[in-house]
This record gives sequence, C-alpha cells and structure tokens, in this order.
Amino acid sequence: MAGRQLTRPEEEVTMELRMKSGQILILVLLIVVVSLAVGLSVASRNLTNLRISTQTQESQRAFSAAEGGVEDTLSRLSAIKTDITTGAPAGAQSGCNISGMEANCNNRAVGDMHADINVKARNTYETTVPLGEVAQITLINPGPPESYYPGTLSVEWLKTGEEEAAIELTLVCDTSLNAANCFSTSADQKSINYSQNRFAFMSNTISGMTGFRDCVTASPAPPCSIATTTGYQYKISLDLSDPNNKARILRIKPFYKPVSILISGSGTPLPTQIYEINSVAKTDLGITRRVQVTRTALPALPAVFDYVLYSEGDIVK
Repeated sequence: MAGRQLTRPEEEVTMELRMKSGQILILVLLIVVVSLAVGLSVASRNLTNLRISTQTQESQRAFSAAEGGVEDTLSRLSAIKTDITTGAPAGAQSGCNISGMEANCNNRAVGDMHADINVKARNTYETTVPLGEVAQITLINPGPPESYYPGTLSVEWLKTGEEEAAIELTLVCDTSLNAANCFSTSADQKSINYSQNRFAFMSNTISGMTGFRDCVTASPAPPCSIATTTGYQYKISLDLSDPNNKARILRIKPFYKPVSILISGSGTPLPTQIYEINSVAKTDLGITRRVQVTRTALPALPAVFDYVLYSEGDIVK
C-alpha cells in the first residue's frame, strides 16, 4: 500500500519543525562552546594566579635567604677581614675560602635554604660625598703587626660636569714627641695622643676664599693639580712616606656642593677601605635573588664631630 502523501500544509509544518530543531542544536552548541570558553578562561586565570602566587612566595624566600646571608656575613666580617689580610687558608677563622682580596663563603645555611656569599676587599675608595657629610678612610694596615701607610695618597675629586666646589682634607695622626708628624713640622692642633692637620682646596672658578688653595696654579705641599684619570678634574697628592707622619685617618668634607672623590694609593696600595658583600640564594624552582651591601672598613664619624670641643675638665667661656 503506498504511503500517504503529505499535503502542502503538512510539508511546511514538517520543514518548520526541522528548521527549529536545527536552530535549537546550534544554540545548544553555542552555549556549550561559550561555557567551555568561560570555564577555560577561569581555569587559566586561576592557574596564572597560582603561578604568580607561588613565584612571589619563592621570590620572597630567596630574597630573605640572600638577606640572611648578608646579615650572617656582617656578623663574621671581623674574622673575614683577618683571613683576607693574613691570607689565611680556608676556614681559618671565617670558614670561607680566601683567594687574594676575596672570600667565598658558599652554601651557607639560612633557615631552610642556602646562600652563596662573596666578599671583595677593595683598597680604593670612590663615592660621592653629600654636602654636610664626611668621607673617611683608614691609613692603618691592621697587620699583625699594625703599621702606618708608607706611600703617596692620591685624592682625585670633582668629576667632569659637576658643579664647582671646594673640599677640606683633615689628616689625623698619632702624636710622637720631637717628631715632624701629620705632614707638617707643626700640625694645626695637637693633643697628648693625636694631632691633626687640615688643608682646604678650591676648584678653578671659585675665587676669593681665604685659606683655600687653588688647584690650577702652583700651591704648597700637599700639591693639587689637574687630574689625569678620566672623569676627574683635580688631584691632590699626600706623600706619607716619612715614618714620622704617623697618619691614621683622612677625612674629606665638601663645601658648597656635593663632591665625587676617588682615593687610591700611588706606588703602594692603600689598606682595605671597602668590603663589597654579594649574597645569592636560589630556590628549587630556579628563582634567584641577589643582595649587595658595601661596608666601609672604618665607619666615618659624623661631620658634627669636627666641631666638637673635648675637655677633661670644665670648659670656661
């Protein structure tokens, strides 16, 4: 028996139902795709946040370990100084490997991590001295035995491009009876134990200052001249080879403007002036953090001490 033929209206209804079914399927697929996209986006963001959080925590752990390595090294710096000065074998006092002017203190336990520390001793002193502050260097070789610096001290100052300024050098020495000490037969000020001598220098364009020496024209000892080192304009030379000088400390104070300085030994290296400490810590995830600290061998007294009057008894105005 032949199937019943659909009438025209029935065919239209059937086609309409098929079209609606197709549209519903497309909508369902679209909803599924959008839901997957949103879900993947949320999951990706959560993973990203988790990764960032983990990296932040690991970074903080590494940084804390590197800081801890610096603190541990500073607490043992005296022993490290001795080992570097004497050229002691590994682990003599500091537990570090000494090589020339360096100490390597590797795999130091800091909490649940380890840090590798490198300490470099530098016998040159380079810095910018702010106005109102003082730079200070030591002229004593710690030994043992302790000895005075026997060479020529070079003070280069005022970098090219810096504003014109002036500086004062204060040489502090041990007092010895009947000795021409402190770079002069009669130092500016003397006490039972110490004496000091002060020298003030001006740059080229500053004039009319009483008591300041000109670095361009000829000046009495210690001489100041045009510097030959690239980057600095002037150079002051202090010949401390005379054993009667007994110089212990040099203080440098700027006037009018901050001044950049480079202090080194000419012929004979200076005693160690700066210790540069580098501490590196690395986590299991490979995150590395480094902390660098510099420490002067001789901490500088504040500039106010240059204006302090000391007396064993009462001071009468």
